[in-house]
Amino acid sequence: MASIDQRFLDTKIDIGKSLIYAFVLLLILFHVFFALSGRLTHQDLLFGWISPLLLFFVLAYVKHWSVQNEIGTGVLRLAAWMGMGIFVFGASGILVIVYQQALGGEFLKPMYSVLGWGTGGTIIGLVFGMYDVDRKIAMAQTVETLDHSERLSEQLKVYNRVFRHDVRTAANITMGYADHIADAPDSAEQSIRIINQQMERLTRLTEQSRKIAGLHDEELTTDQALDLVEQIDESAQQIQREYPETEINVETSPEQIAVSNRSLIIAVTQLLRNAVEHNTVPSPRTDVYLDHTGERLTLCVEDNGPGIPDSEIDILDKGFETQLEHSDGTGLWLVKWVVDDLGGSLSFDTDDSLGSSVTISLRSRRWMRKN
Repeated sequence: MASIDQRFLDTKIDIGKSLIYAFVLLLILFHVFFALSGRLTHQDLLFGWISPLLLFFVLAYVKHWSVQNEIGTGVLRLAAWMGMGIFVFGASGILVIVYQQALGGEFLKPMYSVLGWGTGGTIIGLVFGMYDVDRKIAMAQTVETLDHSERLSEQLKVYNRVFRHDVRTAANITMGYADHIADAPDSAEQSIRIINQQMERLTRLTEQSRKIAGLHDEELTTDQALDLVEQIDESAQQIQREYPETEINVETSPEQIAVSNRSLIIAVTQLLRNAVEHNTVPSPRTDVYLDHTGERLTLCVEDNGPGIPDSEIDILDKGFETQLEHSDGTGLWLVKWVVDDLGGSLSFDTDDSLGSSVTISLRSRRWMRKN
């Protein structure tokens, strides 16, 4: 569905560009036709080519403006305004000529006059079109900012609930086993081990908090040229050193892929770490698949572990937690929030006997191929 939507958007952009080129080409051809017809005086030629030259400069500016503002499908609106300008002003020119002739006046070159009106209408249509597209872009940016603020608010609510739940749970377990040590100091070894596990859990939670708090730092969200394959390999090697018993395989195409946001690297690293840390089978294995097809980047992390509980996936799909429903930590929430901010999609496929698979899919505006 996502690829179909992207193809539809690309088609709209291509149609808009084709219409603009067609309008301009037709106007130029008509001007050339009249210039070569021999029916125009030198004064006609001099003044008649003022509007085409002005149109050329306006088009050059529009081209520069459209690239700077990345108007996308706005080019179709621009073409619509351009066509409307040609029609309205061309029709107005015809009405003026008809009206003047009805009053007994005479136009020596009525068709050339209509062409001049149409060319002027093209210029005015482009100007109005730029204003309209600018307004649409501003509205879209405002909506995106509001959506971003709402996402931040929801993320904060979820994070606070998860953090309080995990800290409270770890504290209760720690206090319980601390009391057990006080009551039975001779059998304290297991209690100390469990207390250490809870302290490690709190340490990981603190690290996750730092990552989540920095998700919207300028260093992460500013466009950068990062080699995704290289970054994933480095993360895999680091986790491999921490968990030498785990086999980690990274499979990608030979072509390098550069991404423009470091937060994607954080999300992939988190998926790798989740897959390794929660894998309890005798021979743990994690595979990473990276592919780009057409206008999409797809990244999949698979493992042969016990699988992600359905309750975890349900909570992520809902987008919030309740007092009775809690996810196990903030790792998957971190991944979900990164993918949401990048405008991508996150999907899960889990099986108790085969393990789990987590797939991130992003549109091309968030990545680019590097030859």
